[in-house]
Amino acid sequence: MSIPELDLNFHSYCSISIVTASDTTADEFNPFADGSYGSGATKKIVKTPDITYDSTTGRIIFGASGTYFIAFTAPTDSSGVSTTAVAKIKLNDADVIVTPSMTIRNAMSPRAITLNSMFTVQAGDNITISIDGTHATTKTTVGTHIIAIKANGHFSGARYTVAADETTTADLYAMYDTDNEGGTVVSNTNGVTYSGADGGFTVSADRRFLLFSTWAFIVGTTVSDYFHKLRVGSTTIDELTAGMGTLHDPASHSFALVKSVEAADVVTVNFDQGGTASFTALKSTSFSMLDISNDGTQPSAHLSLTLNSDSDAFSTTSGDKDVFKAGNTSSGFGTTNHTSAAGITYDSSDGTFTVAGAGDYLVVATIGLDSTSSGTDPTLKITVNDAAYYAASYGTRATADPISMPVCLVISLTAGQYLNFFVNNAGAKIDDGSSVSIVRLDDVG
Repeated sequence: MSIPELDLNFHSYCSISIVTASDTTADEFNPFADGSYGSGATKKIVKTPDITYDSTTGRIIFGASGTYFIAFTAPTDSSGVSTTAVAKIKLNDADVIVTPSMTIRNAMSPRAITLNSMFTVQAGDNITISIDGTHATTKTTVGTHIIAIKANGHFSGARYTVAADETTTADLYAMYDTDNEGGTVVSNTNGVTYSGADGGFTVSADRRFLLFSTWAFIVGTTVSDYFHKLRVGSTTIDELTAGMGTLHDPASHSFALVKSVEAADVVTVNFDQGGTASFTALKSTSFSMLDISNDGTQPSAHLSLTLNSDSDAFSTTSGDKDVFKAGNTSSGFGTTNHTSAAGITYDSSDGTFTVAGAGDYLVVATIGLDSTSSGTDPTLKITVNDAAYYAASYGTRATADPISMPVCLVISLTAGQYLNFFVNNAGAKIDDGSSVSIVRLDDVG
């Protein structure tokens, strides 16, 4: 069967989220293949007709040649056993991105494993995902999801294929600077120039970009003040704090937002810290820049903001707390807008994001949790008009926080519908820098 080739004014896309835990196995498995769910899997799928999802094999098959932003997160568990798991993105069944062996500890699971990159494909090519654990109880849990979005404008992708050098510097520095930090970085760009001499991504025209950064990293001690920063030139756009302990690494940490940049601006992903603990960026550490326009023509709806203060501390029995509601912070609540919003209205009094027009919307959130209780399993939730749409649980630990809880989906909405973002039984503070970005994808000329 031939796949139709579609030329949307903006983007082709495919979004799949799983509402079921996979079967347990020590074998490598694809969490998007039906065979990984003996009792069947419930899925939410939003896609354009030029992309085919084969649920039997778990393949995403592309009808149109081009470059696609791929992002994948799997909350991975081991049912009470401390073990490790490797995540992979494959192109035509060949490994392209492979994580290190990520630690899945009984005391801190499920553990979110995230990958992202820009993939150039030919019509008929396919992408698959796999998780390969070392214990028979390995599984992916509720909330595993993947997204593919075709780049119709400028883009850049870069990832480490060989780990950078260990650093203990207290100074801010740009990652992907292989001259100073070592490692090997591969890149895939159009309209953006990557330089390994300074880790910079120089844009050639005024654009709005989705900036999506994921670290795979290890530490030398217990640390709670690594700063995951996105910068334009010498100015920090925003940051989300990361923490970790040696018993729980390697681990993932993600931060994302949409930012308007101008021609000749240089975008960097930066590492910073409050002390001199050791940090090593491992293979699969990756950064993607996706122009959300069609070569400068903006979508009808877009918004991106971050919190600029921590929430109050919530208990492990606090129930649902709206991440972006002003009432969660007893003093100093505020948000930072990273692009001029259009077609989406944010109301801080109730944390709602209301869309003016019906359509398919890219929804990207990176929610940080800090000052956690000794250990808990909070759940990140997204609701549409107060009805549950997405949920995923993640393990936290006081000796390995802050953590980030990333989600990247396409959600179909009707005019006037609204989104809310909750953390249930957080047992922590919601960290400043927690972000949400919403972009309409299905505008046509």
